[in-house]
Amino acid sequence: MASAALAESVDHRFVTSGAGDARASRLGALDQVAGRRAGARLQVRRADVACLRDGHPMPRLMADPTFRYQQHATALTAPHIAPINQFVDSIRDRDGRGWAPYVASLHGGVDAQVLSILRDPGPATQDGSGSGFLAIDNDDPTAERQVVLFESAGISPRQVLPWNAYPWYFNRQPTASELAAGAEVIVELLELLPALRVVLLQGRDAEAGWKKVARRLPAPIEEGGVTVLATIHPGRQALFTPDREERARRVAHQEAAFLRAVELARR
Repeated sequence: MASAALAESVDHRFVTSGAGDARASRLGALDQVAGRRAGARLQVRRADVACLRDGHPMPRLMADPTFRYQQHATALTAPHIAPINQFVDSIRDRDGRGWAPYVASLHGGVDAQVLSILRDPGPATQDGSGSGFLAIDNDDPTAERQVVLFESAGISPRQVLPWNAYPWYFNRQPTASELAAGAEVIVELLELLPALRVVLLQGRDAEAGWKKVARRLPAPIEEGGVTVLATIHPGRQALFTPDREERARRVAHQEAAFLRAVELARR
């Protein structure tokens, strides 16, 4: 697959208001959970794990040791995710860059229709102090926001492969040369995603990294039926502005991008 085009512009035409009562109720509950303080630990019941298996994620589910153990047990055995995590093994400490987290088996792996790219793995992905995984159910505010956005758009975790413009852990803004190294990895990763329909770039670093990916591909990725969308990062800093109208505009653009992603994934 290949790409050289700019990310598709998302506008408010894709914002819809016809969500059903049941989904609205679920989203209200998700928003209440997502509004908790970052230091609070979510108490997860066995029913919550079953809820995720039915396609409805729960914020901060990785805080539950039982669920986290399940993800570790299947990381290299579940057919859909094992090839992705074998690839992660192959890039760990590449060129001395250090450790990279696995992708949790709750996600789509090689079956993913949406490749969701952020900047770099955060502290909640660390092995030991965190989950050891890239996952929208990690125990941090950015992941919480991802759960709300994907659920509100009707995108299941099994449709999504989370990734980063710089896939190795260092928790800072990557340089141009580091984004170039990350771009080389993404080019390899794309070969593992035959069902891909959407690349969702979240934040400026993801966009900058993708431009480097596009220059390395033999042909535009759009020629293979893949659409590239770009929006703001799901972290709180993306909304740091005293202008309420601007903040609302950013949120609307973000939500529209997710709605557009699910529309494209269903084609």
